[in-house]
Amino acid sequence: MDKVLWEGGYSGMVIHYIGRLNLMLCNKDHAAALEFILLKDVWKQWFSVLDMWEGQTLAFERVAWLNVFGVPLHLAGNSVFNDIASQFGTVVKPAQLSIDDDDLSSACVGVLVGDGKELKDKVTLKWKNKSFQIWISEVSDVWIPECMGVVGLKNATRTEEPIPSTSELFPVGGESPNPMGNETSRVDEELGCMKCCMGIILAILVIFLGRWVPRRAFK
Repeated sequence: MDKVLWEGGYSGMVIHYIGRLNLMLCNKDHAAALEFILLKDVWKQWFSVLDMWEGQTLAFERVAWLNVFGVPLHLAGNSVFNDIASQFGTVVKPAQLSIDDDDLSSACVGVLVGDGKELKDKVTLKWKNKSFQIWISEVSDVWIPECMGVVGLKNATRTEEPIPSTSELFPVGGESPNPMGNETSRVDEELGCMKCCMGIILAILVIFLGRWVPRRAFK
């Protein structure tokens, strides 16, 4: 996604993943963010919805990555793995098992779920007059899109104007006068500053673009 936005001439935005299929696009220029929202013909290929964030609450959902084990080889098609995973949530990243893979014993499927409980279960797969036990185990790593960060930072080699860093786009606020709640007040102050001075866009992806990597890869 960062590469797509960069190639479209939107370098300098900061991309944050905020759960579900939602991204937060932050632009230092509030007017430019509003202008981007109006360019629906430009962004409709990437996002289904764009809206300015004004402090509204978002419903909780997360992407769970499920390993599906136990499907007999003669039934091990991606549609079967997807059907099994759909019993636990909405499939947003289908299975991509291929005959070229070294391991054909399982497949991984991404689903949207509405709680934080780790998924671990089993189901019965029936085919003709036979039944097979299938096991589902959630991958323990927390996965986020690879496109996080400042748009253009990874792609730019030479630019006439330097791309701003995350710290420049999110200036840290001053000390809170409340000694009992410095941290909370500081965060509230920074969020308030962000909403007033920056263009913060909530974006819902049409499809997954790019790779998803473990959160620890960003640490």
